[in-house]
Amino acid sequence: MKDTIRLRPHHLICIINFDNMGYNAEFTENLRRVKEDVEENRVIIKLVQGQDDVCKKCPLKMECSKSGYTRELDRKVIIATDLDYGKVYDAKKLMDMVRKKISWNIMNMICENCAFYYKCKQIFLSKRTRGA
Repeated sequence: MKDTIRLRPHHLICIINFDNMGYNAEFTENLRRVKEDVEENRVIIKLVQGQDDVCKKCPLKMECSKSGYTRELDRKVIIATDLDYGKVYDAKKLMDMVRKKISWNIMNMICENCAFYYKCKQIFLSKRTRGA
């Protein structure tokens, strides 16, 4: 039986575009492990509102919990993907579906104010041109 990880919707995009960059070493290592577990299909994913398994190592989690910014990111991903909070998804199927539904225009609209926007943009566009 696979372990269940808790992810907020916008972290699905973060996982797809993650390239060993983060707020600090502890956060980056945690996100790398989450990405690896998701990509290797070792887990199932439960979509949650609020802090998740990526947030637990974030140095900004207290500021985020007081801000509506991350809730808005999540809302946009939910709308773009037709996903539901509280549901449990097979990691591989979920990530394949997110990759298909999140076009550059949608990612641009969702992520344009993120601190990692320009790095993720490069990664996203390079994957699209390589057909990944």
